[in-house]
Order: sequence, then structure tokens, then C-alpha cells
Amino acid sequence: MNNLPAIQNNNLNKIEDFQEIVNQIEHVLAVVGLPSENIFTKPNERCVVFRNLGDVISNVPKEKLGESFYISKFIAAVFSGLFDAALNYLWDETIKELRIKIAHYDIVYFYDVVLKDSNKRKEYKDADDLVKLSDRDLLLGAKEIDLITDVGFQELTNIGYMRNWVSAAHPNNYELSGLQLATFLETCIKNVISLNIDKTAIAIQQILSNMRKETLLPDDTVNQLVINFSDFKETQINSLCQGLFGIYTEPKSSEINRTNIKKIIKPLWERANNEVKYKIGLKYGSFSINGDDERKQLSESFLKFVNGMKYIPDDVKAAKIISLLEDLVNANDSFNNFYVEPNIARELSSLISETRIPTIIEKDYVSKILYVFLTNGSGTAWNAEGYYIDMIHNFTEMQKIIALSLIEQDEFIKRKLNYSLCVKKYKQFLQLLLPQFSDQVIITLIDLILHFTGPFTEVMKDSNIKTAFGSFKKSYNLG
Repeated sequence: MNNLPAIQNNNLNKIEDFQEIVNQIEHVLAVVGLPSENIFTKPNERCVVFRNLGDVISNVPKEKLGESFYISKFIAAVFSGLFDAALNYLWDETIKELRIKIAHYDIVYFYDVVLKDSNKRKEYKDADDLVKLSDRDLLLGAKEIDLITDVGFQELTNIGYMRNWVSAAHPNNYELSGLQLATFLETCIKNVISLNIDKTAIAIQQILSNMRKETLLPDDTVNQLVINFSDFKETQINSLCQGLFGIYTEPKSSEINRTNIKKIIKPLWERANNEVKYKIGLKYGSFSINGDDERKQLSESFLKFVNGMKYIPDDVKAAKIISLLEDLVNANDSFNNFYVEPNIARELSSLISETRIPTIIEKDYVSKILYVFLTNGSGTAWNAEGYYIDMIHNFTEMQKIIALSLIEQDEFIKRKLNYSLCVKKYKQFLQLLLPQFSDQVIITLIDLILHFTGPFTEVMKDSNIKTAFGSFKKSYNLG
């Protein structure tokens, strides 16, 4: 990478030469009456990217360079001054590489973890089906199987948001800086393109592979696997537990496969957290709702074996609620959200009017309703907003408390508050809640947030708000 020409601000070289062509293009656009301003990024911003390019690209494995077609397009777009197009190409390369790494990991396990709806799960069989997943689900699934870190997930999610609403993928007037683009390139290379799968993740992949073999595991192998569980992180334990449940309930799995799973599942189940156990219970509910009797019976067999029948929710409609919430968030993140959101919101509103929200999914329900109410930062889906307002009005006392806590605890909500429209909607949300509270602690907190005048990303750093929020958490035992 040392061969890459160093481009300094005082020596624009080829970029300066190309600027003459850019000037001619802008002239032609103006002559025919088309917009000609703010089409191309200024040369000095392009230089910022090129000055950092050598060091950043050097992190791409040599064997990957010859296959990184979209990075070539990224560099060409940067040189031309089309930063929005460059971001689009960078994201395409990142998603392409992420799909490849997931496919080489364990595709069945991945689908079992990321697809909560049993009907949708049937549509996904092999790596070719990865293209049907939204970028958001792809990233979320990669995080849940520990392919990417929590921090990497947050960084990539932010770039994905910028790609959707700032790049050439969507009409906009936002100008990316050279430093932003160079940082985005470094982030994508670090977290995906040059990613090496850690040893524990490889061990999980091997376990899943063994569970699908038509050979009974010997006792010494089983004992070693159980010992190795102590080295796994909680997230890996949780994900593996869900993956084994997926294999166990797959009708095509053999009795040998299920016997092998029974040999290791109990110590794994004991280490899994309650959230995952309830998620598996919800899968049982989903099979019941959708009339999938074979999977329902197999999931019941699994839960009985691990003494987990208590994790089946009282109301199996919770599974349907979760499915609709996921559909709603995906619709909100998509380009045609104005057309897709209202129908899903209407169906969800109708469903929850007939049933209570189970405690185990309350936080998920509240966070996702607030997420979509805040909009995607581009515009409000007016035909869906009425349903969101009704649902917020009907929050229980505990759900309102959860909703207020999300500004500190939910990364997705916090990230949305980088955008002016989302801040406006968040204040509207607080104004919807305010009349419903009589507790002075909460009234004071909401009033302080509503009257905060600084950049909203700094709202939780304000000393008065910080103190009020601490009193709020203490009053409601929020930790």
C-alpha cells in the first residue's frame, strides 16, 4: 500500500486535473437547466480520503484485495467527488463480505437465531437465501452469533443508516466529509472485510456440525464439550442454545441428531439466561399459532427434557406480536416505509387490543413502538402514526416507565436522536406521556428534557437531567 500516491492539500495533482472535467460537467448541467451545485465534493475533501487510504486499505488481507470489486468502485467514486455513491459501494462490499462469512460459519444456525417467525424460517434454506434478509437482520444475526462484536454492530448500524439516508441510495442534500468517509471505510474493513472468526466461534461451528452427523457422540467427547462451555461468553451460550433448539425441532433431523443434542443440552440450558429460554418458549407458541404440529411436538419434547415448560407464555399470541414488531421495524427502515408501515401497524394494533402484552416481551414491545414512532429520520408515515399514538396512550404504568428509561438504555433509540425529525418526535412522545403522570419525579424529568436547548445527543450529559434521571431510576428500581 506504500505505492499509493500521497496527495497533499497543496499538491492536488490528478484530482486538480480532473476538476477541470468536473467544471465542464457542472457547466453542461447548468446550461440544460439541471441542478449543478453540490453535485461533486470539493477536491480538498477527496484529498482527505486519499491521504488516509494507504493505511486503511493495508488492513485488507492480500487474498481479498483482488476480489474487492466494490472497493475499487469506492475509490473511483471518491476520486470523482461522488461521495454519496462511494458510500453506497462501500456498503455493498461490506454486506457482500458479511454474507460470505455467515455462509462459511453455519448458515442453518444463523437462520435459526435470526428468524423468530417459524413461517419465515421455512423460506430460508441455504446461503443463496441470505439476499432475502434485510441489512438490519443480517447485522443483528451476525452479532447474535458473535460473528461481529457489540461495538462493531453499533458502528456498522450507524454506517448502514447513513448509507440508507445520506448516500446515493436515497435523495438527500447531506454532504459527507472526507474524514467521515475514510472512517467509514476503516470501520467496514476492521469489522467485516478483514474479520477473523475467533476460536470460540469456530468451536461453536464445530459443535453444530457434529450435531448434524449421523454418528453418536462418545462420552469423552461429550464431557470435553461440557467442560468447554465454561469458556463461552453468555451471548455465545444463548446463541448456541437457540441453534441446538433449531436443529432439534427441524423435521429433517434424525433421532441420532436429537440424541446427541440431549447429551449436551442440559448443562448448556442451565447457563443460558431467562430471556433466551422465554424466546424458545415463544417459538413453541409460534408453532402452535401457525399449525406446525410436528415442530410443536418436537419443541415440547425439547422443553420437557430440559424442564423448561414453564417458559411457554400464557398467551401464545406473544409470538405473533413479536413477528409483527419485527416486520414493523424492518418496514420503518426500508425505502418504501410510507406504504408498508400502515398495514402492519393496523394489524398489530388490532392484535394487541385483544390480548395483554406478556411481561417477557414488554421491553421489546415498548422499544420497537417508540423506535417506529420516532420515524426513520426522513419523514413521518402519517397513516401509521395514529396507531402508534394509540398504542403509546395505552401503555401500562410499567410500559411507560420502560419507555422513559430507553433514552439511556436503548442504543437504537439513542442513535435516532442524532436526527432533528427524530428529536421532534421524541419530544412529542414525552408530551403524550406527561399528562398521564402524577409522580413529581417523572414530571420534573420530562420537563427538563423538553426544555433542553443543547444538541440532543448531549441531553443525558446535562447535570440537572442526569440528577433527575438518577432519582427516576432509584424510585422505580431500574438499577
